[in-house]
Amino acid sequence: SDGHGLAAALALGASGVAMGTRFVNTTECPIHHNHQQWIIDHTEKDTVLAQKTIGSMMRITKNNAALLANEIEARGLANGYDTARILKEQMPVISGQKTKAAFINGDVGSATFCTGMGMGLIHDVVPVQELLDFPPKGTRRMGANPHANGGLLLKDLRMPDFREYGVDIPFPGIIQGCMQWIARAPLVAAVSEAGGLGIISSSTFRDKEALREEIRAVKAMTSKPFAVNLTLMPSLVVPDYMGYIQVCAEE
Repeated sequence: SDGHGLAAALALGASGVAMGTRFVNTTECPIHHNHQQWIIDHTEKDTVLAQKTIGSMMRITKNNAALLANEIEARGLANGYDTARILKEQMPVISGQKTKAAFINGDVGSATFCTGMGMGLIHDVVPVQELLDFPPKGTRRMGANPHANGGLLLKDLRMPDFREYGVDIPFPGIIQGCMQWIARAPLVAAVSEAGGLGIISSSTFRDKEALREEIRAVKAMTSKPFAVNLTLMPSLVVPDYMGYIQVCAEE
């Protein structure tokens, strides 16, 4: 969430980092300001792990919905419920539709909302370009370690065959986290235009044609590389993954 974390990752030999919560607090993110202000007003101690039993554990804001979801899970485990029953009882609380509505109406406590512990370092809302302009580039060093910010790696990285499918992004690479409902064209295009890698969340869209429209919307806003994420999570209605893949290949 800040330059120190990026410097640490580069010093350990990474070529870049993936950021999610930091991109929530950008002017291009299509989310209600209440959620951005919640991040500013709270710290890393205001997050909690949830959905552990159903196989999609994630760190979310420690709000009313999160506490209720964990209470349902704990009660289900105590009563010997299987995963399917726990998921069914949690769904009215963790439903993506509830999160989507909260992102629009600003009721932060009414739905689960993914945030990382790095939110304790977030104190403002800035444009994506300003955020990606922050890391020093070229010969400017972010730390004393000679391997940071473009220095030699401790050992050569040997990539498997999928290397030919890679895309070029400026070093140090910053990859936008895939966030359902808000990883849409305005944010994705802004991240890619600023030199990062924007990523569309396929789980936002009701069907493959809606995803196709979003891909084309991003293309209309930037000529830079971007990606589409296929989120494999437990769901009462299984998404059309093969359809999503078909659209990505066609577009």
